[in-house]
Amino acid sequence: GLALNNNQLVDITNSSIGNNFAGNSGGGLYIETSEINFSNLNIINISSGLTGGGIYLNNSTINASNLNISNNSADQEGGDTDYGQGLGGGIFASSSDLNIDNCSINSNYANQRGGGLYVVENSNLNIIDSSVSGNQAKNDVGGAIELNRSNGHVESCVVSANSASNTAGIAVISESSLNVIKTVFYDNNSYEFGRGVLHIHADSDAYAENITVSHNYSADHILSLTNDESTLAIKNSILANNQFEDSLIGNDDEDFSSNVYYDALDVRFSNIQGGWSGAHNINKEPLFSNYENRDFTLQSSSPCVDAGDP
Repeated sequence: GLALNNNQLVDITNSSIGNNFAGNSGGGLYIETSEINFSNLNIINISSGLTGGGIYLNNSTINASNLNISNNSADQEGGDTDYGQGLGGGIFASSSDLNIDNCSINSNYANQRGGGLYVVENSNLNIIDSSVSGNQAKNDVGGAIELNRSNGHVESCVVSANSASNTAGIAVISESSLNVIKTVFYDNNSYEFGRGVLHIHADSDAYAENITVSHNYSADHILSLTNDESTLAIKNSILANNQFEDSLIGNDDEDFSSNVYYDALDVRFSNIQGGWSGAHNINKEPLFSNYENRDFTLQSSSPCVDAGDP
């Protein structure tokens, strides 16, 4: 692929990068200490052994619109550490800023962590109006995204059909923070250790508003909150028709109960599968317009219409 470093400022438009291999990192793009603007770029069918099958970033900034990063992989084993192998099938980013708008990050594979994106070490991820779908973290965490000592803002996105041994959706780990707004999670599969579509762990915090979580599977919980110093707040959201083995919300040691108050968990003005204590929560069939065609808008007769906190 391409290697960019030493404070370069580069625009890449109307291009494709594909069918490459890097033994270490960044099979498509390897970017160090630079700022890159992407527009109408395809990064496809690329692999690396260690990190960043499609893109590797360190101490850099990317501004991406209409980026398609698909069918890339970081596929060596041994990625248990933050800088191990098999991390970030689509994108690996360390100490970097990622501004991603109207992009597709689909069908990427990491042997260990961050099937779609692995974002670590004081990085900032801002992703809006995008699809993160069909990615896999085979043997560990973060089928779609892992934030590790980093911050994330996810808005108006679709997070679907991702899979992982642990946390098919978004993992928020090690003093990280996440805001997720107006985003749909569906058909994600956490097939071995569970932890579902949102896993908040190790002194991390997440705020979710106007999200829909439906038709996902987890071997334990759909939402997982572990470590006493982590928090999760949910507002104006729908959790419905998910399949889980233990409880809808819980941690590694406990299945949370819907009628018990937890200091670290705040759920309000939401439609929660099975019911949940908290201000103005309900437990009703949401009446999606057409789930079979993945249309999660609401019918006019839905009990969720005008039921949120304005």
